[in-house]
Amino acid sequence: MKKSRKILFISILAICILAINIGVYLQFFRSEKKEQEGRELILQQAIQEFDTIFKNECDLQNNNVLNTIKNEEGKQLIYTSNKKTEIKQGEYNISVNIPRININNNIIQEYNKKINSIFKSKLDNILLYKQSNTIYTVEYQAYLNDNILSLIIKATLKEGNNPQRLIIQTYNYDINTNKEVNLKDLLQTRDITEDKVYQTIKERIEEENKQSEELKQIIGQNIYTRDINSNIYKLENTNTFFLGKDNILYILYPYGNANYTSELDIITF
Repeated sequence: MKKSRKILFISILAICILAINIGVYLQFFRSEKKEQEGRELILQQAIQEFDTIFKNECDLQNNNVLNTIKNEEGKQLIYTSNKKTEIKQGEYNISVNIPRININNNIIQEYNKKINSIFKSKLDNILLYKQSNTIYTVEYQAYLNDNILSLIIKATLKEGNNPQRLIIQTYNYDINTNKEVNLKDLLQTRDITEDKVYQTIKERIEEENKQSEELKQIIGQNIYTRDINSNIYKLENTNTFFLGKDNILYILYPYGNANYTSELDIITF
């Protein structure tokens, strides 16, 4: 009898321990799943709200910029250097805010030269040659996440009967090391594998192509298609990215940088 009671007691104890372990595991799993779902929701919202982030300012989530030396005292770390809004009937409709990075560094000076070469030169040409029916807008947004300064510039350009182009340039700079930041650097600091990034990119491009094909069948016109085997999707060739609000990593493929199209793919991590 005593032996039976002992076996019964041990069995009940084992069942209780097992139930507790299962409960702890389920609680942990649910918490982890809930956290993952929350993160995915944030990333999806970030994509949906992308067009609303451009406020022509620098979002200084971290004000520690002691390691930077400004060229111009009294001005923001990034400020609007060229601003013009003008409509000339039959010629152009312009609304531009072109930024300048206010840091005394050779890398930054090259950034500023590129910004002027791409965005300011186009403005000057439009005003000089007065091309008919031209619409040109430029806006930007900058973020400082810990030591990473990211600047994203977005322009839309419509010239005559040509399709509208969406042009996006990004610049990423480490204010502590005074060095340019590449995509692989950011992935390493965030413990994101290159395989995971490429797989995510591949899935997104394939989904976009599927939607384009469906739309083509509906409207009966050619739609911009992506080539998943293109070298542009290799990480070493992916140079349009930035760290946005809440440290979200945006990887962008603005096809209008090289083509007459407004197509844009956004991947977030």
